[in-house]
Amino acid sequence: MRNIRLKYKNSIHHVMNRGDKGEKIFYSQKLKRYFIRLIEDLSKKFGIEIYAYVVLDNHYHIILKNTSGNISKFMMVLNSKYALYYRSINKGKGYVFQNRFRSILIQNERYIRECLIYLYLNPVRSGLTSNAYNYRWSSLYKVFESSPLKSTLRIIIDLFGSIDNFNMCLVNKDSSLPNIKKFKNIDFIGTNRF
Repeated sequence: MRNIRLKYKNSIHHVMNRGDKGEKIFYSQKLKRYFIRLIEDLSKKFGIEIYAYVVLDNHYHIILKNTSGNISKFMMVLNSKYALYYRSINKGKGYVFQNRFRSILIQNERYIRECLIYLYLNPVRSGLTSNAYNYRWSSLYKVFESSPLKSTLRIIIDLFGSIDNFNMCLVNKDSSLPNIKKFKNIDFIGTNRF
């Protein structure tokens, strides 16, 4: 039986999914680029505000605001469209993703900040880069391109006060953030009253 998803209009979520049996479903630049384009295009279509994302070889993380209340539709179409594209290239049968998607409801700015830092450091902890800013398949990388991802930059400044404060948090949290296993069996991040 599926767990009931905790969601409501304007709720903030950390959503993630991984390849079935840990398969590297984002193994090429072409696949990662396509998935990121899907995130950007479908978020507009379904009225979802993307705070941050990172795409690794076998999984992804997205922090989003459920502005329209359509998080389930957005995620269903995102995963379905990507799965069809992946199968058109790789053939084969069966599931592409391990599950529908994992969603953790986030209470407030403090916890959003923690999740953002966790998300952006994921490629560093996975050994894919030594610097989160250099990981091309993350919304953080786009912040400093010639055409920055304005929503991500605005969110960083809103939550951390400045890019310098964000940088300090990113550097200081590098060694102190918990492993993702801490988040495996929870449906929300917040205070006990939440």
